[in-house]
Amino acid sequence: MPNWCEGYLKIRGKKEDIVNFVENEIILLKSKDIFSEPEYLEIKMIKDSYEYRFEHENSFKEYLRLKNARRFFVESKEISFYYY
Repeated sequence: MPNWCEGYLKIRGKKEDIVNFVENEIILLKSKDIFSEPEYLEIKMIKDSYEYRFEHENSFKEYLRLKNARRFFVESKEISFYYY
């Protein structure tokens, strides 16, 4: 029996609250190799007309993670949302 699950995290609220959640609760982990200690970096959403987005290199050297969670990883290389 596997010890993992898969699904979607839905975040709802005002655009300022969503941007605040993403910037404060999701971190970028960057490592030079498998044996090195990862570097924790804050992310910053970029506003582009009706869209907020954050992109990074999606590889074993960079990945997104939810703060204070052991195994919550974001597989996508982009986080974005649209508003009107």
